[in-house]
Amino acid sequence: MNNLNKTLFTFAIASTMVFSSCSKYEDGPGLSLRSAKARLAGEWKNVKYTENGVDQTLSSDDKDDVWKFEKGGDFELQDPGNSTEKGTWDFNSDKDKLILTIDGSSISFDILRLANKEMVLQLVDDSDKAVYTFEQ
Repeated sequence: MNNLNKTLFTFAIASTMVFSSCSKYEDGPGLSLRSAKARLAGEWKNVKYTENGVDQTLSSDDKDDVWKFEKGGDFELQDPGNSTEKGTWDFNSDKDKLILTIDGSSISFDILRLANKEMVLQLVDDSDKAVYTFEQ
């Protein structure tokens, strides 16, 4: 194998390893040019909810809730006709958990997917597992 072929072969192997290990989240995306903070920023609506693997029906009240994330760390949960909760958000150091803090209380979600237009969060409480799917 000549030097050019060795170089190309080495580059191909290295690229495969890098791109196959890029996904931080269980359900992807495998590679994104936007930072996690940039992908999170914006308004999100809950479109699906499962509890312990069983699909749950979202109430009309839940469907119109808007979760707003600002790049600077501010968070707002708007529940039209009811209330608006304000707080802050942050990632843990590995950026695989989303931590919401409202009125001094924090809740931590596992991030399963954080794409440009879709986010999937998981909340585990004892033996219960809730998975929330959001779209922008």
